[in-house]
Amino acid sequence: MSKTLTGSGSITMKNLNGTSGKNCSCGSWLGHWKKFAKASTTPKCHVQGCESHAEVGAHVILPNMKDESLRKLNFIAPMCKTHNGTPSAEYKTKSDSVFVSANKALACGA
Repeated sequence: MSKTLTGSGSITMKNLNGTSGKNCSCGSWLGHWKKFAKASTTPKCHVQGCESHAEVGAHVILPNMKDESLRKLNFIAPMCKTHNGTPSAEYKTKSDSVFVSANKALACGA
């Protein structure tokens, strides 16, 4: 499994509950996303139709992926606090959204 996954077209992502206490050595989950997505600027929220800048790196799953192994993995996606604040909400993503593995051992090693 690579550290990143890029969607092709709009896909469904679902917020995970109970992840706000998790942290990593990247300083923040948005920082984690920026580091491994190789982003030099703060992205916009990945939710389709939202033009707000991302404020957090949200823990999400991708429940409708064809590859069953991908459906079980946790990813980080940039989101505004409004969209991240709705537990278990499902959203359609913008085309070509980039997801970063939330597996610290695979990504940042801490």
